[in-house]
Amino acid sequence: MNATETLKVLSVCSAAFPHVAITKETGATYAVLLADLEYRDVAAAVNGILLTSEWFPSIAQIRRVCAAQAGLLAPSAEDAWREVLERATSVGRGGDPYTWSHPVIVDTVATIGWFEICRSENQGVLRAHFGKAYDAKKAAYDRPMLVGQADASHKALSGELTP
Repeated sequence: MNATETLKVLSVCSAAFPHVAITKETGATYAVLLADLEYRDVAAAVNGILLTSEWFPSIAQIRRVCAAQAGLLAPSAEDAWREVLERATSVGRGGDPYTWSHPVIVDTVATIGWFEICRSENQGVLRAHFGKAYDAKKAAYDRPMLVGQADASHKALSGELTP
């Protein structure tokens, strides 16, 4: 996305939130940190955010929605747990503990142990442990998907915010 497209997006955001001042620095920051994304993806993400949020869209929120729309993020802990629980109840210990819909689920099941998941008599506690382990692994997996090009991050950190 180029600087002109970024300004288009920010003008829509400004119209939705007239109390938020869009400065030159704000425009430059958004332009640099969204440069690796496609305009149509950002515009769609912002439209969705504006329909559901009471706050001005942050760069992180826009990047997260774009990544989610592209299918780049790991599923939620609830969806992952549902998949694991369905497999545990349908095939049990004899099932394949290494074939899942996403690598974060594979890693979390390996961490907890397929045998432990299948034999647990306290599903509430197991679900809590799974969720905590999964969320940590999901955050590590999703981070590179959300950050995008290292060049944009480097420019932002080094003060080169001119698009």
